[in-house]
Amino acid sequence: MPTERARALFTEFLATAVAERKFSSATLFVQDAQRVPDIEIVVGIPARAGCFDSLTEAQCDKCINEIVEDESSLPGGFNPFMLAQTYEISKWRIDGQDVPTSSRVVMNYGPRIFISTFFQFDTKEQFEHIKRVLADIGICKLDEKHLKAK
Repeated sequence: MPTERARALFTEFLATAVAERKFSSATLFVQDAQRVPDIEIVVGIPARAGCFDSLTEAQCDKCINEIVEDESSLPGGFNPFMLAQTYEISKWRIDGQDVPTSSRVVMNYGPRIFISTFFQFDTKEQFEHIKRVLADIGICKLDEKHLKAK
């Protein structure tokens, strides 16, 4: 899946299912040393061995834009970027109601795009609702086998 599409789906998930969230962190690793100076200019900080730690949300957005631009210039080519973007979720939006949670989600962009979910639910119905939202958007599937009783 192209980065631009993944970003749009992830944004849709946040807008649909999350009532309150906070950007936590982002880390970018650049596997192509020739691209590192370009990214240093974009984010305004030096890399450490091709890695940019503790990026702000604005810096993260700039990095995603760079990845999208890079993909469009080299369709099907090598993607030298690996970006992990983390959000802390403090409230779900379930059936129009704000529901407290202590959840986290990490969106990973790069050669392999995937989501890491660390979700907490008070009820099975909350789980089913978020599972449906994710399935309807088409970004990932939650599996009941990963549920653990609190």
